[in-house]
Amino acid sequence: MLFWLPTAAREQHLHRVLDEVDVRVAVATAARDSLELGACAADPIWLVHGSADPPARLVDLACLGDRADAEALADVPTGAGSVDAGGRTMGVDPLSSSAGLWSVCSCSRVLPRGGGC
Repeated sequence: MLFWLPTAAREQHLHRVLDEVDVRVAVATAARDSLELGACAADPIWLVHGSADPPARLVDLACLGDRADAEALADVPTGAGSVDAGGRTMGVDPLSSSAGLWSVCSCSRVLPRGGGC
């Protein structure tokens, strides 16, 4: 799950709150006020919750998968994705799921796939 926040202070606060709850999905955050001029969502701006790694690129976040446990995924229909040994869902085809129905335009608004900005 990605969170785009207006300030680094709010980003830090969100990470502290997430430390206190049982987070069952991978979470990454970015703060608008901490970006260099010209940076975009694809750049290494994403801080992964619970990781000491430097900010990640958007494309690198796909390998995080889903941290939901295998028991919680027992009701997932066949073909929706496989589950690895760590309980992460992998291999979901974005074109066959609702995730493939949305896109982000250059002004960072989420739009239906094919919709104009």
